[in-house]
Amino acid sequence: MPVTHTDLFDKVVSRENLIAAALELFTGKRRFKPDVLYVATHLLDVVNWLHTELVNGTWTPMPYNRFIAKNDVKRRIVHAPAVFDRIVHHAIMRVVHPLFITKFVHDSYAITPGKGNQRAVRRLQAFLAAATACAHGAPVYAVKADIHKFYPNMNHRVLRRQLARTLRDKRLLDLWWAYITAFAMYMPGVGLPVGAYISQLSANVYLNPLDHFVKDQLGMYWYVRYMDDFVVLSTDIDELFAFIAVVNDFLHTELGLVLNPKTSVFRVVHGMDFVGYRVFADRVRPRRRNVRRARTRFRGIAARWCGTSADHEELRQQVAAFAGNLTPCAALTTFNATRADFRRRAGIDSQ
Repeated sequence: MPVTHTDLFDKVVSRENLIAAALELFTGKRRFKPDVLYVATHLLDVVNWLHTELVNGTWTPMPYNRFIAKNDVKRRIVHAPAVFDRIVHHAIMRVVHPLFITKFVHDSYAITPGKGNQRAVRRLQAFLAAATACAHGAPVYAVKADIHKFYPNMNHRVLRRQLARTLRDKRLLDLWWAYITAFAMYMPGVGLPVGAYISQLSANVYLNPLDHFVKDQLGMYWYVRYMDDFVVLSTDIDELFAFIAVVNDFLHTELGLVLNPKTSVFRVVHGMDFVGYRVFADRVRPRRRNVRRARTRFRGIAARWCGTSADHEELRQQVAAFAGNLTPCAALTTFNATRADFRRRAGIDSQ
Protein backbone atom coordinates (compact mmCIF):
# COMPACT_ATOMS: atom_id res chain seq x y z
CA MET A 1 0.00 0.00 0.00
CA PRO A 2 1.29 3.50 -0.81
CA VAL A 3 2.26 5.75 2.08
CA THR A 4 -0.30 8.56 2.43
CA HIS A 5 -0.36 11.74 4.46
CA THR A 6 -3.23 13.59 6.15
CA ASP A 7 -3.67 16.84 8.10
CA LEU A 8 -1.46 18.84 5.75
CA PHE A 9 -3.81 21.71 4.93
CA ASP A 10 -3.24 23.58 8.20
CA LYS A 11 0.54 23.41 7.66
CA VAL A 12 0.18 24.78 4.14
CA VAL A 13 -2.00 27.77 5.10
CA SER A 14 -0.24 28.66 8.35
CA ARG A 15 1.02 32.24 8.49
CA GLU A 16 4.57 31.03 9.03
CA ASN A 17 4.49 28.90 5.90
CA LEU A 18 2.87 31.64 3.83
CA ILE A 19 5.54 34.14 4.92
CA ALA A 20 8.30 31.68 4.00
CA ALA A 21 6.59 31.04 0.64
CA ALA A 22 6.35 34.78 -0.09
CA LEU A 23 10.03 35.26 0.77
CA GLU A 24 10.91 32.62 -1.83
CA LEU A 25 9.58 35.00 -4.49
CA PHE A 26 12.28 37.49 -3.54
CA THR A 27 15.21 35.06 -3.45
CA GLY A 28 17.98 35.86 -5.91
CA LYS A 29 16.21 38.89 -7.38
CA ARG A 30 17.89 42.31 -7.62
CA ARG A 31 14.86 44.01 -9.14
CA PHE A 32 11.20 43.47 -8.29
CA LYS A 33 8.27 43.74 -10.64
CA PRO A 34 5.46 45.97 -9.31
CA ASP A 35 3.30 43.09 -8.05
CA VAL A 36 6.19 41.45 -6.19
CA LEU A 37 7.26 44.84 -4.83
CA TYR A 38 3.73 45.30 -3.47
CA VAL A 39 3.96 41.97 -1.62
CA ALA A 40 7.40 42.90 -0.27
CA THR A 41 6.15 46.20 1.14
CA HIS A 42 2.84 44.83 2.50
CA LEU A 43 4.00 41.34 3.47
CA LEU A 44 2.11 40.87 6.73
CA ASP A 45 -1.12 42.34 5.37
CA VAL A 46 -0.96 40.09 2.30
CA VAL A 47 -0.21 37.00 4.40
CA ASN A 48 -3.01 37.71 6.88
CA TRP A 49 -5.46 38.21 4.01
CA LEU A 50 -4.38 35.00 2.27
CA HIS A 51 -4.50 33.03 5.50
CA THR A 52 -8.06 34.19 6.25
CA GLU A 53 -9.30 33.48 2.73
CA LEU A 54 -7.73 30.02 2.64
CA VAL A 55 -8.93 28.97 6.10
CA ASN A 56 -12.47 30.16 5.37
CA GLY A 57 -12.49 28.37 2.01
CA THR A 58 -13.28 31.60 0.14
CA TRP A 59 -10.00 31.84 -1.79
CA THR A 60 -10.28 31.40 -5.54
CA PRO A 61 -7.40 31.52 -8.04
CA MET A 62 -7.05 34.62 -10.18
CA PRO A 63 -6.91 34.45 -13.99
CA TYR A 64 -3.62 33.31 -15.48
CA ASN A 65 -1.53 35.83 -17.37
CA ARG A 66 -1.22 34.39 -20.87
CA PHE A 67 1.73 35.33 -23.06
CA ILE A 68 4.02 33.78 -25.66
CA ALA A 69 7.60 33.02 -24.66
CA LYS A 70 9.76 32.81 -27.74
CA ASN A 71 13.37 32.29 -28.68
CA ASP A 72 15.18 31.44 -31.89
CA VAL A 73 14.12 27.80 -31.62
CA LYS A 74 10.43 27.74 -30.79
CA ARG A 75 7.51 29.56 -29.25
CA ARG A 76 5.58 28.39 -26.21
CA ILE A 77 2.34 29.65 -24.71
CA VAL A 78 2.89 30.39 -21.02
CA HIS A 79 0.16 30.88 -18.41
CA ALA A 80 1.70 32.66 -15.42
CA PRO A 81 -0.31 32.81 -12.18
CA ALA A 82 -0.90 36.07 -10.33
CA VAL A 83 1.57 36.90 -7.56
CA PHE A 84 -0.86 35.94 -4.76
CA ASP A 85 -1.45 32.54 -6.37
CA ARG A 86 2.31 32.08 -6.71
CA ILE A 87 2.60 32.49 -2.94
CA VAL A 88 0.02 29.75 -2.43
CA HIS A 89 1.82 27.52 -4.96
CA HIS A 90 5.06 27.91 -3.03
CA ALA A 91 3.25 27.28 0.25
CA ILE A 92 1.86 24.00 -1.08
CA MET A 93 5.21 22.97 -2.52
CA ARG A 94 7.06 23.65 0.74
CA VAL A 95 4.90 21.10 2.54
CA VAL A 96 4.18 18.40 -0.04
CA HIS A 97 7.29 18.33 -2.22
CA PRO A 98 9.39 16.35 0.31
CA LEU A 99 6.62 13.75 0.52
CA PHE A 100 6.80 13.03 -3.21
CA ILE A 101 10.59 13.09 -3.55
CA THR A 102 10.89 9.82 -1.65
CA LYS A 103 8.66 8.17 -4.26
CA PHE A 104 10.59 9.32 -7.33
CA VAL A 105 13.20 7.01 -8.87
CA HIS A 106 16.81 8.11 -8.59
CA ASP A 107 17.10 8.86 -12.31
CA SER A 108 14.24 11.34 -12.42
CA TYR A 109 16.03 14.69 -12.43
CA ALA A 110 13.32 17.33 -12.65
CA ILE A 111 12.29 19.65 -9.78
CA THR A 112 14.30 17.78 -7.15
CA PRO A 113 16.81 19.49 -4.86
CA GLY A 114 20.38 18.62 -5.83
CA LYS A 115 19.39 17.46 -9.32
CA GLY A 116 18.34 19.40 -12.44
CA ASN A 117 19.23 19.25 -16.11
CA GLN A 118 23.02 19.41 -15.63
CA ARG A 119 22.99 16.48 -13.19
CA ALA A 120 20.85 14.60 -15.72
CA VAL A 121 23.50 15.27 -18.36
CA ARG A 122 26.26 13.97 -16.08
CA ARG A 123 24.24 10.85 -15.35
CA LEU A 124 23.68 10.22 -19.06
CA GLN A 125 27.38 10.72 -19.72
CA ALA A 126 28.19 8.10 -17.06
CA PHE A 127 25.64 5.72 -18.60
CA LEU A 128 27.14 6.23 -22.06
CA ALA A 129 30.60 5.42 -20.70
CA ALA A 130 29.31 2.32 -18.90
CA ALA A 131 27.36 1.08 -21.94
CA THR A 132 30.36 1.65 -24.21
CA ALA A 133 32.57 -0.35 -21.84
CA CYS A 134 30.06 -3.18 -21.65
CA ALA A 135 29.71 -3.30 -25.44
CA HIS A 136 33.41 -4.22 -25.91
CA GLY A 137 33.56 -2.43 -29.25
CA ALA A 138 30.05 -3.34 -30.41
CA PRO A 139 27.58 -0.53 -31.19
CA VAL A 140 25.61 1.16 -28.40
CA TYR A 141 22.08 2.29 -29.26
CA ALA A 142 19.71 4.81 -27.69
CA VAL A 143 16.11 5.89 -27.66
CA LYS A 144 15.77 9.64 -27.18
CA ALA A 145 12.08 10.27 -26.54
CA ASP A 146 9.65 12.89 -25.34
CA ILE A 147 5.91 13.05 -24.82
CA HIS A 148 3.79 14.50 -27.63
CA LYS A 149 2.32 17.82 -26.34
CA PHE A 150 2.85 16.77 -22.75
CA TYR A 151 1.45 19.71 -20.75
CA PRO A 152 -1.67 20.22 -22.92
CA ASN A 153 -2.52 16.50 -22.81
CA MET A 154 -2.24 15.66 -19.10
CA ASN A 155 -5.56 14.22 -17.96
CA HIS A 156 -6.93 15.77 -14.76
CA ARG A 157 -8.51 12.56 -13.47
CA VAL A 158 -5.26 10.66 -13.90
CA LEU A 159 -3.35 13.40 -12.08
CA ARG A 160 -5.78 13.52 -9.18
CA ARG A 161 -5.54 9.74 -8.84
CA GLN A 162 -1.75 9.99 -8.66
CA LEU A 163 -1.86 12.82 -6.12
CA ALA A 164 -4.35 10.93 -3.94
CA ARG A 165 -1.91 8.02 -3.62
CA THR A 166 0.18 10.32 -1.43
CA LEU A 167 -2.19 13.04 -0.19
CA ARG A 168 -5.29 12.07 1.78
CA ASP A 169 -6.08 15.58 2.99
CA LYS A 170 -9.26 16.55 1.10
CA ARG A 171 -8.94 20.27 1.80
CA LEU A 172 -5.41 20.31 0.41
CA LEU A 173 -6.41 18.29 -2.65
CA ASP A 174 -9.33 20.63 -3.25
CA LEU A 175 -7.01 23.65 -3.01
CA TRP A 176 -4.55 22.03 -5.42
CA TRP A 177 -7.43 21.14 -7.68
CA ALA A 178 -8.71 24.70 -7.76
CA TYR A 179 -5.54 25.70 -9.60
CA ILE A 180 -5.84 22.81 -12.04
CA THR A 181 -9.48 23.45 -12.89
CA ALA A 182 -8.94 27.22 -13.09
CA PHE A 183 -6.89 26.45 -16.18
CA ALA A 184 -9.52 23.99 -17.43
CA MET A 185 -11.68 26.88 -18.65
CA TYR A 186 -9.45 26.73 -21.73
CA MET A 187 -9.33 22.95 -22.15
CA PRO A 188 -11.89 21.18 -19.90
CA GLY A 189 -10.60 18.09 -18.17
CA VAL A 190 -7.15 18.13 -19.70
CA GLY A 191 -3.97 20.22 -19.66
CA LEU A 192 -1.78 22.01 -17.13
CA PRO A 193 -0.55 25.59 -17.38
CA VAL A 194 3.08 25.97 -18.44
CA GLY A 195 4.54 28.64 -16.15
CA ALA A 196 2.94 27.64 -12.85
CA TYR A 197 5.31 26.34 -10.17
CA ILE A 198 2.81 23.76 -9.01
CA SER A 199 2.55 22.40 -12.55
CA GLN A 200 6.18 21.28 -12.44
CA LEU A 201 5.60 18.98 -9.47
CA SER A 202 2.28 17.85 -10.94
CA ALA A 203 4.08 16.88 -14.15
CA ASN A 204 6.73 14.90 -12.31
CA VAL A 205 4.09 13.09 -10.26
CA TYR A 206 2.17 12.36 -13.46
CA LEU A 207 5.16 10.60 -15.08
CA ASN A 208 6.34 8.81 -11.94
CA PRO A 209 4.43 5.63 -12.95
CA LEU A 210 6.37 5.66 -16.24
CA ASP A 211 9.67 5.76 -14.34
CA HIS A 212 8.72 2.81 -12.16
CA PHE A 213 7.39 0.88 -15.15
CA VAL A 214 10.66 1.34 -17.06
CA LYS A 215 12.93 0.71 -14.09
CA ASP A 216 11.04 -1.89 -12.06
CA GLN A 217 9.07 -3.87 -14.65
CA LEU A 218 11.14 -3.51 -17.81
CA GLY A 219 14.44 -3.51 -15.91
CA MET A 220 16.03 -0.76 -18.00
CA TYR A 221 18.96 0.44 -15.89
CA TRP A 222 20.40 2.98 -18.37
CA TYR A 223 17.38 5.27 -18.20
CA VAL A 224 17.37 9.02 -17.44
CA ARG A 225 14.39 11.38 -17.45
CA TYR A 226 14.17 15.16 -17.16
CA MET A 227 10.56 16.37 -17.33
CA ASP A 228 9.07 14.70 -20.44
CA ASP A 229 12.45 14.08 -22.11
CA PHE A 230 14.00 10.69 -21.44
CA VAL A 231 16.78 8.46 -22.77
CA VAL A 232 17.29 4.71 -22.70
CA LEU A 233 20.51 2.96 -23.75
CA SER A 234 21.12 -0.63 -24.78
CA THR A 235 23.55 -2.75 -26.76
CA ASP A 236 20.56 -4.60 -28.24
CA ILE A 237 18.79 -2.65 -30.99
CA ASP A 238 15.82 -5.03 -31.05
CA GLU A 239 15.30 -4.48 -27.33
CA LEU A 240 14.94 -0.74 -27.91
CA PHE A 241 12.46 -1.10 -30.77
CA ALA A 242 10.39 -3.34 -28.50
CA PHE A 243 10.81 -0.78 -25.71
CA ILE A 244 9.27 1.99 -27.84
CA ALA A 245 6.19 -0.12 -28.56
CA VAL A 246 5.70 -1.23 -24.96
CA VAL A 247 6.19 2.25 -23.49
CA ASN A 248 3.86 3.84 -26.03
CA ASP A 249 1.19 1.30 -25.08
CA PHE A 250 1.74 1.99 -21.37
CA LEU A 251 1.52 5.74 -21.86
CA HIS A 252 -1.68 5.47 -23.87
CA THR A 253 -3.36 2.96 -21.55
CA GLU A 254 -2.32 4.31 -18.15
CA LEU A 255 -1.67 8.02 -18.67
CA GLY A 256 -3.55 9.04 -21.81
CA LEU A 257 -0.35 10.14 -23.54
CA VAL A 258 1.70 9.12 -26.58
CA LEU A 259 5.34 9.44 -27.56
CA ASN A 260 6.48 12.04 -30.03
CA PRO A 261 6.14 10.47 -33.51
CA LYS A 262 9.80 11.34 -34.17
CA THR A 263 10.96 8.86 -31.50
CA SER A 264 13.46 6.42 -32.99
CA VAL A 265 16.52 4.26 -32.28
CA PHE A 266 20.01 5.44 -33.23
CA ARG A 267 23.68 4.77 -32.54
CA VAL A 268 25.38 6.98 -29.96
CA VAL A 269 28.85 7.02 -31.50
CA HIS A 270 28.42 10.67 -32.51
CA GLY A 271 26.87 11.71 -29.20
CA MET A 272 23.26 12.64 -28.50
CA ASP A 273 21.25 15.78 -27.80
CA PHE A 274 19.70 15.93 -24.35
CA VAL A 275 18.28 18.89 -22.38
CA GLY A 276 20.32 21.47 -24.26
CA TYR A 277 23.64 19.64 -24.52
CA ARG A 278 25.45 17.27 -26.87
CA VAL A 279 26.49 14.35 -24.67
CA PHE A 280 29.28 11.85 -25.38
CA ALA A 281 30.77 9.12 -23.23
CA ASP A 282 33.88 11.20 -22.56
CA ARG A 283 32.72 14.82 -22.86
CA VAL A 284 29.78 17.22 -23.00
CA ARG A 285 29.37 20.00 -25.53
CA PRO A 286 26.91 22.91 -25.60
CA ARG A 287 24.39 22.71 -28.39
CA ARG A 288 25.26 25.04 -31.23
CA ARG A 289 21.88 26.71 -31.26
CA ASN A 290 22.25 27.61 -27.57
CA VAL A 291 25.64 29.19 -28.23
CA ARG A 292 24.21 31.11 -31.20
CA ARG A 293 21.36 32.32 -29.01
CA ALA A 294 23.79 33.54 -26.34
CA ARG A 295 25.94 35.34 -28.92
CA THR A 296 22.85 37.06 -30.29
CA ARG A 297 22.02 38.33 -26.80
CA PHE A 298 25.59 39.58 -26.27
CA ARG A 299 25.57 41.33 -29.64
CA GLY A 300 22.38 43.10 -28.65
CA ILE A 301 24.04 44.34 -25.45
CA ALA A 302 27.11 45.38 -27.44
CA ALA A 303 24.97 47.40 -29.86
CA ARG A 304 23.51 49.36 -26.90
CA TRP A 305 26.75 49.52 -24.90
CA CYS A 306 27.44 52.85 -23.21
CA GLY A 307 29.43 51.56 -20.24
CA THR A 308 26.76 52.63 -17.72
CA SER A 309 25.90 50.77 -14.52
CA ALA A 310 22.76 49.40 -16.21
CA ASP A 311 24.89 48.01 -19.05
CA HIS A 312 27.27 46.39 -16.59
CA GLU A 313 24.39 44.79 -14.64
CA GLU A 314 22.75 43.40 -17.79
CA LEU A 315 26.12 42.07 -18.97
CA ARG A 316 26.85 40.53 -15.57
CA GLN A 317 23.55 38.64 -15.62
CA GLN A 318 24.05 37.36 -19.16
CA VAL A 319 27.65 36.28 -18.51
CA ALA A 320 26.58 34.44 -15.35
CA ALA A 321 23.80 32.66 -17.24
CA PHE A 322 26.09 31.74 -20.15
CA ALA A 323 28.88 30.51 -17.87
CA GLY A 324 26.39 28.51 -15.82
CA ASN A 325 25.05 26.86 -18.96
CA LEU A 326 28.59 25.87 -19.95
CA THR A 327 29.39 24.36 -16.53
CA PRO A 328 29.17 20.67 -17.61
CA CYS A 329 31.05 21.33 -20.85
CA ALA A 330 34.61 21.45 -22.08
CA ALA A 331 33.92 24.82 -23.66
CA LEU A 332 36.61 27.31 -22.62
CA THR A 333 37.34 28.10 -26.27
CA THR A 334 33.64 28.81 -26.91
CA PHE A 335 33.43 31.10 -23.87
CA ASN A 336 36.58 33.03 -24.79
CA ALA A 337 35.50 33.42 -28.43
CA THR A 338 32.10 34.77 -27.34
CA ARG A 339 33.78 37.15 -24.89
CA ALA A 340 36.18 38.42 -27.56
CA ASP A 341 33.32 38.95 -30.02
CA PHE A 342 31.42 41.04 -27.47
CA ARG A 343 34.44 43.18 -26.58
CA ARG A 344 35.15 43.86 -30.26
CA ARG A 345 31.54 44.81 -31.04
CA ALA A 346 31.21 46.97 -27.93
CA GLY A 347 34.47 48.74 -28.76
CA ILE A 348 35.95 47.87 -25.39
CA ASP A 349 39.30 46.74 -26.77
CA SER A 350 39.75 50.06 -28.58
CA GLN A 351 39.09 52.18 -25.50
